[in-house]
Amino acid sequence: MTNLAFIEAYDFSHIVSRLQAAGTEAGPASAACEQLRQFLSLRAMYPATPLTAWESMDSAWHAFLEDDGEYAAFCDAAFGAPAVHDADVFGTADFWVGWTNSCALMMKHFGVELETDRSAARQSWNAAAGCMLQPIAA
Repeated sequence: MTNLAFIEAYDFSHIVSRLQAAGTEAGPASAACEQLRQFLSLRAMYPATPLTAWESMDSAWHAFLEDDGEYAAFCDAAFGAPAVHDADVFGTADFWVGWTNSCALMMKHFGVELETDRSAARQSWNAAAGCMLQPIAA
């Protein structure tokens, strides 16, 4: 199974359940997990490219990160290496490079338009969140 096939087939229902337990309705929880799947697919397609999360999927990513063992096993199977979450980069040059990459690649591969206006960060569903996915070392 290729990395993308693994990610596409991965069952995110435990993350949907975790989001619902925290008060997110079923529809938005499922949508957040589908966007997380897209974000992680980009990591598989572009392992050396920094990527920045956006608001509507960030809660799903954080819910996944809460289960260190499951997230580590997923990353090993999907990427062959850890996918490092970096919460200390908001507003830095690296953060905005990652955001530019995320905007371009989400549109290219999934037809999803993310907010390119930097001043909108953290203010709408498709705006930059506060963390990014660091490139996977070669």
